[in-house]
Amino acid sequence: MSSASYYSLEQQNQSVDRLAASDFGASTVETRNDDGAFFAAAVEERRSTGERSVASVAADSIVVLCGDAGSRAAMRRCLEVENVGVVEAASPETLSGLALGDAAGFLIDSATLDASPETLCRQLVDKYPDAPIIFMDEPTGDAERRKRLSKFVHSYIVKPCERQALLQATRQVLKLNRMARENRSLRQTVGTPALPATMAGVSTPIQTLRKQIEAFGRLDATILISGERGVGKSVVAQQIHQAGPRARFPFVVVSCNALPPETLEADLFGVAKGAIPGVACDRPGRLELARGGTIFLDHVEDLSPSLQKRIFQFIQDKTTRRVGSTETRRIDARVVASTSCDLAIACVQGRFRDELYFRLNALTLNVPPLRDRVEDIPALSREIMSRVARANDRNLSILSTSALNKLRQYSWPYNVRELESVLQKAMETAPDVVVSENDISFDTMIKDSRSPDGAMGLAGLTMAEIERRAIIETINACGGNRAQSARKLGVSEKTIYNKIKQFKLRGIV
Repeated sequence: MSSASYYSLEQQNQSVDRLAASDFGASTVETRNDDGAFFAAAVEERRSTGERSVASVAADSIVVLCGDAGSRAAMRRCLEVENVGVVEAASPETLSGLALGDAAGFLIDSATLDASPETLCRQLVDKYPDAPIIFMDEPTGDAERRKRLSKFVHSYIVKPCERQALLQATRQVLKLNRMARENRSLRQTVGTPALPATMAGVSTPIQTLRKQIEAFGRLDATILISGERGVGKSVVAQQIHQAGPRARFPFVVVSCNALPPETLEADLFGVAKGAIPGVACDRPGRLELARGGTIFLDHVEDLSPSLQKRIFQFIQDKTTRRVGSTETRRIDARVVASTSCDLAIACVQGRFRDELYFRLNALTLNVPPLRDRVEDIPALSREIMSRVARANDRNLSILSTSALNKLRQYSWPYNVRELESVLQKAMETAPDVVVSENDISFDTMIKDSRSPDGAMGLAGLTMAEIERRAIIETINACGGNRAQSARKLGVSEKTIYNKIKQFKLRGIV
């Protein structure tokens, strides 16, 4: 990282802009970004991103580490005028009694430290990489120490300190922290789903569904969305999120059938440093990333019993704890879940916890299968083909009348997801912009594997095709339950996940 540069601030003439003489202030302040360059501070409206738990530091708060009570009080007054939350700590030992995971930054007075300041700053950066440090040093601080601290400290202020210098550094720290959180959230938040972003169609079931989405969006209770695979449950969940007051906060998706239970637990709840090999710093879970917004539990029926218990506890008291940590965090997030099986039957069979089912079942919404709304196929097809054309920078294709009739007559075992796959393949193989009946083809393996009599024989199939078919049929017969499917096939659950990836069955089973 480039070495730090320094510049002098103009002396303030008004006494109101200067802190008490016994406190701190600065004639020199150094601020760096990732390139070591200066950047202007911008006053931005900060949003509340969570609630304070008993031992937690509220989001957008600055932790002030200073041994002198009068100086701490002056710093608090200075920052609270700008509506900055402040948490006071008299010594480094005091920090151990605070839950600092949500801290936006640290303001450290060098006079508080008996030991090397580099050690403390390194520890804070390692544990809280998104919380920049403002370091206030004595005028007698040597240049060599200043250079060493520049590796860990965002702003270096030499006392005595002017009020505006401190506020400028604090605004930049808050801005960087907010950007870091939002970037991390974006990396782990699902973007535009593969299915249409709107529930296109004119059928009565879809019109009823739109009204339910609008009504449920204004509420804040948990929602259970049911429906066959591929009907668009994730699209419905996203629209519910967008229809309510949480729309400006993250919409975070968790695919409960995408990871083995132990990996999913870390993904959901986060991991404390050192709790899992290879985890060098605290890692927040998706529940934390959904703070203020919505956490969408897709395929909730695939949660293991232990994770079902933890999710129930989160819905119950809105608190969570990272794997390997004893620190409890309070998270304000709405829970929306989806399932393609009957959870009431799963409860009777002992595969799903009754208490979690009743918590999720506060509001229910069923997404109709495509075969029950064939009149929506023209509108859906237009939207899908338009989106595919835009994504691939190509001319918009149109369906011939015979092709549209062929689509209407098909049973669509995998609903809208299968329609999208069929249309995309047809657009790629059609010789011109008009998609004809001959360009439309269906996956007979999928169709036959879902037929009641399973009449299709194995003769002529490759071993890979037989294996693929066995996995599809077994998972469907087990209602999507991976663990039960693994037992029936005599393989490990990990093998099931590997085969799903190998045969590209995500979204099919």
